[in-house]
Amino acid sequence: MNPIVDRINNFFKEFDEIEKLNVDAHNRLSYIDTELSKCYHKIEGTSITHISQSHKLIKELKSILEKRRHIKLETIVLRSACDQLRDKIGAVKGSHRKALI
Repeated sequence: MNPIVDRINNFFKEFDEIEKLNVDAHNRLSYIDTELSKCYHKIEGTSITHISQSHKLIKELKSILEKRRHIKLETIVLRSACDQLRDKIGAVKGSHRKALI
């Protein structure tokens, strides 16, 4: 086929892959939010008698929050790109198909 048409089709495929990454990032964010909630409940239910207990809980919470921050950044970037392009890509795909016919 035509190299330009191939490049356009590859662009559409890339966007579909970015959409999948967006869904995956939201799923990972949901999972880490569940982990965060579990950690909060664990902290609430723990009767702290030694500093070492609180230190261990804080380290666990910090690890979860760092992961969440990273995933949250990914979701913001992906959501922004996908939301801006989704409707436009649909219209471009439609006109591309018409042009090929």
